[in-house]
Amino acid sequence: MAITKSEVMEWIDKATMLEISDLVKSLEEKYGISAAAAMPLAAGLATVPWALSFVVGSLLAPRLAQRWPAHRLLAGALLMSAIGFALLLATNHERATLPVLIVATIVMSLGMAPVFTIGTEIVVTSAPPERAGAASAMAETASEFSGACGIAIFGSLGTLLYRERLL
Repeated sequence: MAITKSEVMEWIDKATMLEISDLVKSLEEKYGISAAAAMPLAAGLATVPWALSFVVGSLLAPRLAQRWPAHRLLAGALLMSAIGFALLLATNHERATLPVLIVATIVMSLGMAPVFTIGTEIVVTSAPPERAGAASAMAETASEFSGACGIAIFGSLGTLLYRERLL
């Protein structure tokens, strides 16, 4: 009795992620191959320039803050990160290359680093000295929470758009 492609697709539609993961693992073990063997390493290496750029941007932020007022520095940094995000949109087609993606994340990271660094400094120094720790904690919590909300919202939107294309 042969199983049809439609039956396989129907099973995948109803299967849990754990069941699909077990299926992929079984196929890899049976046939001795993995389509994604080198992909985690390659993905990790592709994020190194982004991470290093964030460190560099964070270290440069105090020096930049000595030259320009905070509001101008933050406006310029946000503009730079917006340019990075716009470049990131350029990677959303078939001809996009990894170097374009890396340049986009570097520009975005160099723009966002001063926002976090100077923004936290503004929050902490605005609080009374005895409340500086709480102010720092609130700034960090707000940063993490907004990042999580952004990932949840845009991740859900991306999944919805991707799913609509498949149907």
